[in-house]
Amino acid sequence: MLKSVLQLSVHEERIRKKVWATVSKFSGVTSITMDDKTGKMTVVGEVDVPVIVKKLRKICNAEIVTVEVVKPPEKKPEPEKPAEIVAFPVTHFSYPYQYHSSYANSYYQPCDNYRVVVEESNTCKSVLQLSVHEERIRKKVWATVSKFSGVTSITMDDKTGKMTVVGEVDVPVIVKKLRKICNAEIVTVEVVKPPEKKPEPEKPAEIVAFPKSVLQLSVHEERIRKKVWATVSKFSGVTSIAMDDKTGKMTVVGEVDVPIIIKKLRKICNAELVTVEVVKAPEKKPEPEKPTPDKPAEMVAFPVMHFNNPYQYHSSYANSYYQPCDNYRVVVEEPNTCVVM
Repeated sequence: MLKSVLQLSVHEERIRKKVWATVSKFSGVTSITMDDKTGKMTVVGEVDVPVIVKKLRKICNAEIVTVEVVKPPEKKPEPEKPAEIVAFPVTHFSYPYQYHSSYANSYYQPCDNYRVVVEESNTCKSVLQLSVHEERIRKKVWATVSKFSGVTSITMDDKTGKMTVVGEVDVPVIVKKLRKICNAEIVTVEVVKPPEKKPEPEKPAEIVAFPKSVLQLSVHEERIRKKVWATVSKFSGVTSIAMDDKTGKMTVVGEVDVPIIIKKLRKICNAELVTVEVVKAPEKKPEPEKPTPDKPAEMVAFPVMHFNNPYQYHSSYANSYYQPCDNYRVVVEEPNTCVVM
């Protein structure tokens, strides 16, 4: 079972309903949760995540954040419930037609049908018992519940037929809609208080992070293996590629679009997405400063002259083309720097 987190750009209620209806149609989905503030949707179940992303991209922008394997929770034995105690509502008066002093300044007068006003509107968690025996009916149930505005989470247990709906919704209206499809009953309804927001700690300096994707490939020939490597290496943003030839698992690190990579690879061989996680880049340790060696004292070298006096005649001029004059040329035998004054 996979737990996938998708980043969506949903800015309208119309698009939000389409997204919920699209994801709920996939068989194998057991839980869908969406945070309207951040736009992140969590999908749990045995589903093909790249296919879901491909469908959602026809409606809005969709990206894979993380994909991880989740083990189903172990069911603990339920303790024996005590005998039920019937409780009756407490009212301000014992008889419905009895006059009460609170009605003196109230717009509503005493009658059989009275209204109860709740000051705080909290999120409710409702558990519904459904009788679903076909995949066709299951898809209709998911599509019907996901269309209600205010729903933040839907979870269904296919074995017991219990569906859990969380959000600010009218539960009887949902049940009324579901009874047109299958038998539906309300099991429990409880108020869920939102978690208290803790003060956010100061964020440290940002560290560059890259997604790390693990793909399961079926490669049995060297020709196909070369094609796989050539296909993945063409994507810009790939920083690392590693493949285990024994297990057929390929690890790709970098800022790449994983669904597009899988779409390309499926034209060559079978490819499945195993996990996607964010990996932080290794921190660079400061290099120790190297001691600078002491430079030796510079030695100035002067050219060696054949004569001490520049106007002195030298025997080498006898066979030379240039004769001594005011403008003369100095020939230095050793390759040293010359300074002409």
